[in-house]
Order: sequence, then C-alpha cells, then structure tokens
Amino acid sequence: MPFGVAATGLLAAPATDPIFDLIEQHLAVHNEFNEYLRLYGDDADDDAEADRLSAAEIALRYEVLTTSPKTAAGALAVLEHLISRSPKGHRNFVFDEQQADALCGSFIDFMRSLLGRGGA
Repeated sequence: MPFGVAATGLLAAPATDPIFDLIEQHLAVHNEFNEYLRLYGDDADDDAEADRLSAAEIALRYEVLTTSPKTAAGALAVLEHLISRSPKGHRNFVFDEQQADALCGSFIDFMRSLLGRGGA
C-alpha cells in the first residue's frame, strides 16, 4: 500500500468524500439543461430558465474542478466524470484552459495528501 494511504483514510468509503455529491449534482443539472435545450431548441435563446440552468451547470462544473478529492475513489470518479459521454456520444464535460488549471490544482492537492506532503 502506498505510503500514507492507510493512515490518512484515502481509500475510505465513497461516503466520506464530498466530491461524489458534487459529481451527482453536476450531472443532474447538466442533463436537465441538455433536456431543456433539446425540448426548446432555438426558443431557449434569451430564455430565463435556460440562463438559470446554464449558470447552475457552469457553477457546479467549476466546483467539481476545484474541489480536491478526499479519497482515491473520489479522484477516480472525477476522472471518469470528465471523460463520460451522453447516450448520444456527446461529452458530458467540456472545460476551458482556466478550468483545466483548476483541475490540475485540485489533483495536485489530492496527490500531496496521498503522499503525506503539505503545501508547495
């Protein structure tokens, strides 16, 4: 077992890692937004509900990207979520360079905790 893993609880049950709830919340809002767009198409432009769903999806996406997993299972769940695809084959998660940097930062924090190292 890697150094520090057993002592820090990083292999603990998923219930101990808040990242799972964030992933579920993001996926739910993402799916709701996509369904809304599917139903209303071009009519969703300049629509308050579409704007609300878009803002909620973006906020939760950023929260997933910036929250450091607390367990190895949580880290794996984030990576799987990032590459997941809808039943139609579309990516469920698209992010820009700033968000990629945020993800790297959260994973650096996770890896430091896994290895028992503090800050930079």
